[in-house]
Order: sequence, then C-alpha cells, then structure tokens
Amino acid sequence: MSSIVGVLLAAGTGLRFDDGNKLLARFEGEPIVRHAAYTLTKSPLDRAIGIVGYEADRVRPVVADLLDETITNDKYDSGQSWSDRIAVRPMR
Repeated sequence: MSSIVGVLLAAGTGLRFDDGNKLLARFEGEPIVRHAAYTLTKSPLDRAIGIVGYEADRVRPVVADLLDETITNDKYDSGQSWSDRIAVRPMR
C-alpha cells in the first residue's frame, strides 16, 4: 500500500523578493511559509515533509510543529531540483 506524502519546498533564497527572506515575510500576522505548511497539513495526506535550505535555522522553527519532518537541502543554491531529489528519497 502506498502513502500520500505532501512536500513543502521552502529552501530557496527568493532572490527577486526585495524585503529579505520571502518565506518569513508576514501575511495576516504569520510568516508566509507557515500559511503554506498549514494548508498542506489540512490536505488528506499520510505525511507532510518540508525541505528547508536558505536560512534553515530561521525557517525550520516556523513550520516544524506542523510537519512530520523537515529535511535540510545544503545545495539549495544549486536549484529546486536538489530539493525535489531530497523530497523523493524517503519515498523510494
């Protein structure tokens, strides 16, 4: 039996965003990344994981209580494909 795993891609630098880390920018009083994690957890999933990278030490605590696991992508500056690869590893 297979399980449904949701992945929150939260490793990027957001270079086009002028006001710092866009994941931590606030919307309605909460960081944007937390809104995304919350929405993910409300989906019919068996498991929810987050891939963090850029400023992982700041992003992880914002979402850790909502997700089953957070994994660090140390190669976040090499493109999204590295986060994709990390995300599918546990599913093999």
